[in-house]
Amino acid sequence: VADAPADVVVAHLVEVLDEVRPTTVATFGPDGITGHPDHVACWQLVTRAWCEVGAGDLWYAGKTRSWLDRWRSLPDRFEMWMTEEPTGIVDADVGLAVDLEGPDLDRKRAVLARHCSQTEAVAASIGESTFLRWIAQETFRRPRPLELVRARGPVCDHGRGVVGAGAS
Repeated sequence: VADAPADVVVAHLVEVLDEVRPTTVATFGPDGITGHPDHVACWQLVTRAWCEVGAGDLWYAGKTRSWLDRWRSLPDRFEMWMTEEPTGIVDADVGLAVDLEGPDLDRKRAVLARHCSQTEAVAASIGESTFLRWIAQETFRRPRPLELVRARGPVCDHGRGVVGAGAS
């Protein structure tokens, strides 16, 4: 994703957003959770497209600092961070937390299994029940104005009251 022609990808995303008119758009935040260049590129490309169209509420997925406190040793053990230090979402900034269980957690596990080179060795090493607890929560926050600026240019909150006016 990081190597894709940004203007082409954004144009395609704009077309999709225009056609679908979603009520919610979710993507990575600027840290890409792990700092992976493709995740960071997704943040920027999706945010740019959202700024152009303004369809739906924009949410950034991430891991909370409390999640990092609890689970940090696992990503460290498997060298998942591509940054010096993971940032995490300040717990107070979380706008939506989803604790998956039952069929929803099974569905997420099945999706992750398709990324076998990235997940199956971890699941085998830590055990399936621990892996399921590790992946069970999804947290989201609203973008900050300066993140929109960094992704696109002028603030484009579309009147949705993005978090922390003037915050970075």
